[in-house]
Amino acid sequence: MLSDKETLNKLKEPLPTKKRPIGGGKSVDYVPAEHIIDRFNEVWGFDWTPEILREHFVHVGSTLEIAITLRLHYPTEGGMKFKDAFAGKKYESGVGLGNALKACESLAIVKAASLMGMDTKQGGDEEDIIDVGINAEQLQKIAELMIAKGKSAVQIEKKLPQLQALTNSEAIEMIKQLETV
Repeated sequence: MLSDKETLNKLKEPLPTKKRPIGGGKSVDYVPAEHIIDRFNEVWGFDWTPEILREHFVHVGSTLEIAITLRLHYPTEGGMKFKDAFAGKKYESGVGLGNALKACESLAIVKAASLMGMDTKQGGDEEDIIDVGINAEQLQKIAELMIAKGKSAVQIEKKLPQLQALTNSEAIEMIKQLETV
C-alpha cells in the first residue's frame, strides 16, 4: 500500500479529460467519473468502497430530481477513513431511472474525489464545471440564514430534502438571496 503522502501525490496527478458542450458554441474539459474510479483502483486496488447513505427522489412536473449522499471508504496508513459527498441532479422524463441513479452516484464520487484533493475541475471556469450538489457548509449557512429570518427548526427540517437536492450553484444563489433580503 502507498504511504498517505504517496497516495495524495498520486491522486493529484492529472487525469484524462473529455470535452462537454456547455452552450453558446463553447465546451469545457471535464474528468469523467470512470477515470476517477480507475485512479482509485490504481491507488488502493479494490480496497476502497462507495456506500450510498441516502437516496431522495422528487417528481416535479416532468422532471425527476435525485439526490444521493455517498460515503467513500478508503484505506490509509492509520486505517480506514471516509469522505461523505452529496450530489443532486435533475432528469427529464424518459431517462431510465437506473441511468439517472448511476449518473448521480458518479457525480457524488467526483465530489468525494475533489474533497480528497483530486483535481476534478481541469479546464473551464468554475461555473462551467460539473455542478455537483450542495455541500455541508452551504447547507449549514442556509439553515443559519433561514433561522435568522425567523424560520423554525421544524420548518427547516421539512425543507431539508429540497435543500439537499440543490446543486452547488443553486445553493450559492440561495445564500446570496438570503443574505440580501
